[in-house]
Amino acid sequence: MKIKEDFLHYLWDHSKIPPSVLYTTAGKPVIVVKRGSLNTNAGPDFLNAVIKIGDQLWAGHIEMHLHSSLWYEHGHQEDPNYKNVILHVVWRHDKEVALQKDSILPVIALEGRLPEAFLQSYLQLSAVTSQTLNCAEQHQRASISLWNEWYSELYQKRLRTRFRAMVAMAPELRTHWEELLFRAVFRYMGAKVNADSFYSVAAALGVERVRKIIGAGEDLETVLNGMAGLLQRKEVVGNDSMRLKEYSYLKKKYHLEEQGIIRPQYFRLRPQSFPEIRLSQLAALYSGRVSFFSGMLACKSSREFRSLFSVKQERTGGHRAGDTGFSRQVKAISKARIDLLLLNAVFPVLYAYHRNRGVDMLDQLAGMAAEISPEQNSVLNRLKTEGVPLRNAHDSQALLELYGNYCSQNRCLHCKIGSFIIGG
Repeated sequence: MKIKEDFLHYLWDHSKIPPSVLYTTAGKPVIVVKRGSLNTNAGPDFLNAVIKIGDQLWAGHIEMHLHSSLWYEHGHQEDPNYKNVILHVVWRHDKEVALQKDSILPVIALEGRLPEAFLQSYLQLSAVTSQTLNCAEQHQRASISLWNEWYSELYQKRLRTRFRAMVAMAPELRTHWEELLFRAVFRYMGAKVNADSFYSVAAALGVERVRKIIGAGEDLETVLNGMAGLLQRKEVVGNDSMRLKEYSYLKKKYHLEEQGIIRPQYFRLRPQSFPEIRLSQLAALYSGRVSFFSGMLACKSSREFRSLFSVKQERTGGHRAGDTGFSRQVKAISKARIDLLLLNAVFPVLYAYHRNRGVDMLDQLAGMAAEISPEQNSVLNRLKTEGVPLRNAHDSQALLELYGNYCSQNRCLHCKIGSFIIGG
């Protein structure tokens, strides 16, 4: 029987320990007045709890271990953070813990005292090693209303996860909304193969310099391709040699630095996803706009957002040997690509921006995500095959958060569906 400590956390946090079990090993009844808050940092597991042991009311912290002897193995007796622990909840009690003044830390031992059906539900769920879902055979027991409630929480977590990832790459830009959006758009236009490359171009260039280039009537597409190293490729022929000279001039004029820029790759890319095509689309996207972020703030629907990302198909010069060209024409950004940009770049920045100003925009963003078709990838395909509700992009974003931070890490006890299956 393999029990994990987070199972003890789950039992305490969700009040799943039956009253008949809430007795110390000394036989004193325990009444939980306030269970405290789960501590995810160093220190006791639950902080600021209030309990009654026998006739005595106690206020302090709760510590949990699979074996009570782990108190000493972890060195808690030497750690001042544990001096206010008032109760030790353990699976197996194998050693008394002595406190100051020769007192013994009260202990609740759970082994052999929980309802068998409840324990078996936990063991069955935690023992499954499904490639996708541990609850693959059981999640149908959860109602659609429970799934919807969990999806709403997961979608909000997804927005925060995406925004934190953006800030982690450039902490100094936490509230520089225009620059954060600029880099995020470049990153997701680069897709999986060239995400890092396009981000490095955006970071080296910066949105303020883009405004200067556009304001001066210069060719942003030449700048982007030059900084990415595409104009210098041996395959470039024809009048792209003129563009290379133009880029050399612009590089000096705007003090462009190429150090740190990751060169884009062509491996397994279809022609419509070639780097020069994507960069020409980005150039067209940012040309003619003083502030892309301001335009985003003015949008009220998914249709208006898509319109913001539309680019006209226009012919430009130059070509690469062996294909249709070094953006001989600016191809329109596909609806699927725009939707990915909205979900992964625009909506997270928009959510964080309004939240920073005390405005909750979660419902509006969730509504717009629900108007978008769900993404398609191997994880979502497996989840759909296993019968998980998947109706739109709101659901798919929630499911990606669920899989990435719960299912793949076997954190079933922290999942609303897993918690329901185990405890009802």
